[in-house]
Amino acid sequence: MPIPRQYTSRLVSTVFEKRDAVKELFDHILEHHDNYDEDSLRCADGFNARLDDFEFCFLLHTFNGIFEHSDVLFAILQSKTLDVQFCLARVKEFCDTIERARGRFDEIYEATARISSAPSARRGPAKGDVRAHYHQLHSNVLDNILCQIWNRFQDHEQLMFLSLLDSQQFKTYRFRFRREKSH
Repeated sequence: MPIPRQYTSRLVSTVFEKRDAVKELFDHILEHHDNYDEDSLRCADGFNARLDDFEFCFLLHTFNGIFEHSDVLFAILQSKTLDVQFCLARVKEFCDTIERARGRFDEIYEATARISSAPSARRGPAKGDVRAHYHQLHSNVLDNILCQIWNRFQDHEQLMFLSLLDSQQFKTYRFRFRREKSH
């Protein structure tokens, strides 16, 4: 059974990939309002508006790109619990990927502008550059993720000795330790 983090990732991925189809569904509900109750109509209208909202679409695009990589990392961390060195190397790769994501801001901003309403100056500095506001938002999201990852894994190098408990590595250890002893 998937855990809640996986549900969030899947939901973001599905909404990102199927946004147009979901909008069509909500449009259908709104166009055929006689066939639906008031709660369904209000929800369809609200969700439809959210799917057109620049900030929502911008964050959806940003997090979809992050989750593509964090899902892989999460699977590795769950399956390679005793291979601390391997896991820490994958965490570093993930952090490097997040750092490179900073260079994708323009791509994300432009893609969002093509599919959603215009960004609103009401969400951010009243007299500021809207694009700069979203650039800062993008940077803040990435900074937060990097900070959380660093805080979570900063002391894990001290757990390298747990790799000795990995039974799949016993043959390797026997060879390596024998070779080191002879030198």
